[in-house]
Amino acid sequence: MNTNYIKLFNMGLILNGEKNLPALLTLITQLALDISDADAACLYYIEDNVLHYSRVYIKSQNRLLTNDLTSEIPMMPIQLNDMNNNCAICLQQNQIIHIPNIDQCTSYDTTKIKYFDRKIGYHSQSTIYVPLVTNENEPLGVMQLTNRLDSDNHIVPFKNEDNGLIYFSAAQAGTAIQNIKYTNEIKDLLYSFAEVITTAIDERSSYNADHTRNVANYVKRFIKYYNEQYKLGYVKEYIDTNRSEQLYLAALLHDIGKITVPLEIMNKSTRLSSHLEKILSRFELFRCYFKIDYLEHTITEEVYQQKLQKLNEIQDFILMVNEVPCLTDEMVKQIEEYSSYVYYCSDGSDIPYFTTYELECLSIRKGTLTNKERQTMQGHVTTTAKMLSHFKFSHNFDKIETWANNHHEYLDGSGYPNHLTANELSLEERILCIADIYDALVATDRPYKSPMSQNKALSILEEMALEGKLDHSLVLLFSDMLNYTNHTK
Repeated sequence: MNTNYIKLFNMGLILNGEKNLPALLTLITQLALDISDADAACLYYIEDNVLHYSRVYIKSQNRLLTNDLTSEIPMMPIQLNDMNNNCAICLQQNQIIHIPNIDQCTSYDTTKIKYFDRKIGYHSQSTIYVPLVTNENEPLGVMQLTNRLDSDNHIVPFKNEDNGLIYFSAAQAGTAIQNIKYTNEIKDLLYSFAEVITTAIDERSSYNADHTRNVANYVKRFIKYYNEQYKLGYVKEYIDTNRSEQLYLAALLHDIGKITVPLEIMNKSTRLSSHLEKILSRFELFRCYFKIDYLEHTITEEVYQQKLQKLNEIQDFILMVNEVPCLTDEMVKQIEEYSSYVYYCSDGSDIPYFTTYELECLSIRKGTLTNKERQTMQGHVTTTAKMLSHFKFSHNFDKIETWANNHHEYLDGSGYPNHLTANELSLEERILCIADIYDALVATDRPYKSPMSQNKALSILEEMALEGKLDHSLVLLFSDMLNYTNHTK
């Protein structure tokens, strides 16, 4: 097989293996030199409908120039319709432009080439412009190859018979660029989808307004810190760009199932919530009934005063229990006693002081949700799984669904909904779980609790790790990350 075709085949394999656009553009310039026997390659890339000088690689000087903030030679963008510019002409005509000898050229403007040479201390003699297009002829940029070298390392014109090879190599480069663009477009779509869903969830409830983004930001910060520890040799695994992006997206999507949780559960700030007003109204009604009973002489004044006093005691107790963080055994016993309290009407019927649901709410040992309400809230994970199962993730993002679904799973199997254990939970799922718990602990917008200090929240994570629920090494790193961030602010 012809050596050049072997080079071309290898070029395709190498280019399609690179997933980072800036790195790919540099790789294209370097590989183009090998295919064309040129000494220098300059790449122009289309962004915002103009051509930007992207990078130059000069083999004889082993020198790479890029048009970024550190560029040695800033260059003005080229308008695509500028027919005085060789790059624009090359793209407009979609064909190779060959200048055998720049000093003798009269057909094309070579002043910019000579200007660039003076700036970098180089001499361009022969040059060729090659359009970079997609397989649908969408323009992507231009490759300029300069100073073809013969076997004796002398500068000679580019050979016309090599134009097809050069053009085909440019087509491979265009395909590689387009593949990355497609990947980035899919990625942008995913981020947009995640942002839309996140906004919808956060807008539903003021008590959950920042949680999703906070968790995602903790994840992003932790990955950066974790990878820094890898470079220092303190951890054995590196989280690459693809895994990092997938975990960040999983963090943005981990609570999308909450969009189906009723707001009266999402926003339940106290045990009784809106039902407290119903109880207070009912108690006011009882006061009126007691007064009627007294005025109608069915009870004495002493009994009337006793009933009012008892009613006030119960009301004060209920107001306290409604908001206290945790119930004692004595409180629960007192609530059980009140469950039998009723007002007896003159017609023989009775009115209970509390409904079954109200008693259930008042008996909640910790938090504000009944068992059924907690199950509904926890059901958001199952709903998240159902929603994400309908989204067709590409193979580059096929872990998002699993990682988002498992953010409430613990290493000892006590999490939910699938009670997974340590050998079933990846590094990413362990990180997401820690970030989710930490933000819930320190959150300032939760209706049912006051925010914890960072130290208190980290101590709880430490306790959960010692209980076997969380990865202890990751909890320690997470704590180090937060403390390091605080010290470097």
